[in-house]
Amino acid sequence: MRTVQRILLSGLALAVFSGAGFGQLAWAGEGYGGGDSPKAEMRKHDKYYKYDPKASLDKLSKKLNLTAEQKEKIKPLLYDKAKAIKDLHKEFWDRKMKIADDTHAKVREYLTPEQQKKYDDMIAKWKEECKKEHEKYDK
Repeated sequence: MRTVQRILLSGLALAVFSGAGFGQLAWAGEGYGGGDSPKAEMRKHDKYYKYDPKASLDKLSKKLNLTAEQKEKIKPLLYDKAKAIKDLHKEFWDRKMKIADDTHAKVREYLTPEQQKKYDDMIAKWKEECKKEHEKYDK
């Protein structure tokens, strides 16, 4: 259980400090993921975001010269891993968005009505962009 907690906390810290989510507003002038934003840098590593059990099995099979019997026994383990990662990603996403919503509500309290309208528009745009990114990795 401690390992799962560490992974979640590490992921949360990464999201906060890398610009994945909360820091996105700081890069709003460059567009979503444009220029030298953290999102643009992270996008270079897209292949690491989505775990592909079939590709993993193919790679293991090639490197280890697995027999058909070994492949059949390993295959469900890799697909279970994929499901666990997907579930963890969903849990992390839900927690991240809850923290973001709480923070946005607190920030909003200090803004004038005119600023609140602009801020609400910024947040709505940010959420839509985040949703698109999330859906890309949640398939």
